[in-house]
Amino acid sequence: MNCRSLQRVGLLLVGLSTVSAVQAAGLADLRATQNVTAEELRARDDCLLWVDFADAAAEGLRFAPGPDEGALTPTTGRWPGQKATRIFHGNLMREAIHVPDSGFTLCCWLRVNDLEKVDRLGHNRIAGGVMAVGSGYYNGWRLLVVPATSALTFELGRPEIGARRVSSAGHLTKGDWHHVAVTWNHETLAMWIDGKLRAETVVTMAYNPGPGAPWLRIGECGSGLGVLDFEIADLGIFSSDAALHASSRRSDPTRKTPPAKTPTVDSSPRCSPSRAAMIPRCSGSPCLGLACALCRRGQRRCGGAPPQGYGHARAG
Repeated sequence: MNCRSLQRVGLLLVGLSTVSAVQAAGLADLRATQNVTAEELRARDDCLLWVDFADAAAEGLRFAPGPDEGALTPTTGRWPGQKATRIFHGNLMREAIHVPDSGFTLCCWLRVNDLEKVDRLGHNRIAGGVMAVGSGYYNGWRLLVVPATSALTFELGRPEIGARRVSSAGHLTKGDWHHVAVTWNHETLAMWIDGKLRAETVVTMAYNPGPGAPWLRIGECGSGLGVLDFEIADLGIFSSDAALHASSRRSDPTRKTPPAKTPTVDSSPRCSPSRAAMIPRCSGSPCLGLACALCRRGQRRCGGAPPQGYGHARAG
């Protein structure tokens, strides 16, 4: 998706997300529109997975409670009649969905409640996983949240050198439902929150499925991430970035959000260029706002070695 296409989609999303759209339609009409859009997405030829969480087992998902005996709690989503699931400890699992050569779109409704700041091994954590295939750092991909900064991050794993990522802070507030979408066409990695383009970056790497990454895990992701208490609804994964046009119609038109700024190359935080020049191997890559603090402590690779709590342990 080139810059001109992104601008066109952005204008469409802003129009679809206005409060006037809700004022013009009753709640029943709004619910009906959401249901129709969900069916359109489910029926797309490029739909790899659609989970409405009314019956996750019917979508091939099984729940693994984990050592802390987690549980799934049925909840209500953003819209009347929308089914959601609350996950805290354990995870929903199914056969892995890897990024195809044709492209990738991930979209869902997400509400973050809290983060278990000290895990069962006694490690302090600042980021919690929503879903992952593989470790998401050395292979596969993962979606994670830093509740303290309302940051949402999507990562693509790279062997030995760590992930490429796109990240947006300040827009994923705790306790509120948000519609999130991530697209990658093997050139541009972009993130949308509540129908607005919040971050994008150029990523032309090859996707690395890696060995030993057989599962899609929704919930407790491991690989150095903490345990997130969150709710999820209407999860869709597609084999192209074209699904964004339809999924964007599911963004919340009642939410008053700041206008989206068109990102230049990457809207996520980077190391200071002057500081980067002083520290050997400081990559200056996006790092969830941790980079400058790491540079001040003299870490050798701020972009690839965040501190404990945002670890990168290998995992299948």
